Amino acid sequence: MLFFQIYSASFYPERPNILLTTGRNHVILWTFEDGGETELQKKLGLFTRKIPRPRIVTCCAFAITGEILTGDSDGNVMIWKGIKVVRVLKGAHQVGHPYLPWLNCHYS
Repeated sequence: MLFFQIYSASFYPERPNILLTTGRNHVILWTFEDGGETELQKKLGLFTRKIPRPRIVTCCAFAITGEILTGDSDGNVMIWKGIKVVRVLKGAHQVGHPYLPWLNCHYS
């Protein structure tokens, strides 16, 4: 069994059956399906060679445009479309912060 150390969890504001968790070496998009019995599906966030997996993804939020925003322990903010990183803002926040208060809010 695989265990994940979770640093943040947030439900998608427009679709309450979607939960995003972040933490040590992971971003996971969880989907709750209810077809008589509740089923939980997991999709791991995809990093690329150009965008390496951070040590810790500390926080997450959802933009009004639907993108996912995450902050990591290296001071970067990542912008996601679905489960894929599409942009990184390097050094966008001070390294060492356990979370970014402005990312813990939903943008609506």
